[in-house]
Amino acid sequence: MPLYNWEKCQEGQIHFVSKDLKPRQTDLSQWLKLHNEYLDLFGVASQTEEYLKRKIHLTKLRYQYIMSNDVFLLNNIEIAEIELKMLDPSKHEGMSTVEILIHLSKWLGYRIDTKLITVVEFKKTIEEYVRSNKEK
Repeated sequence: MPLYNWEKCQEGQIHFVSKDLKPRQTDLSQWLKLHNEYLDLFGVASQTEEYLKRKIHLTKLRYQYIMSNDVFLLNNIEIAEIELKMLDPSKHEGMSTVEILIHLSKWLGYRIDTKLITVVEFKKTIEEYVRSNKEK
């Protein structure tokens, strides 16, 4: 699947899972199948795991506030929200996909088109880029 379509699906536009972009009843099941294959291949990033833990913590704080009306919890909620923003799972090592593509394009010597590169190629290129920079 092209990286462009993958990101659209992650944003909730599941019809990008099909080649002709026409919405179908099977789009969600196809997207879940592809996403599970991705997780089998690459696993869940530690940053994503930490993001989910912090999201759960924030939800619990909000629940405690609703139940107790303790205004002190508002400070903790605000801190938790800031920490959550810093762990944005749409960023890879703190960079957006576009920023990563710029670095990879410079490294490869040509522009990478998100509508042509697949998700697997993108991830493997990142791995190769990181590996080559560690060798220097």
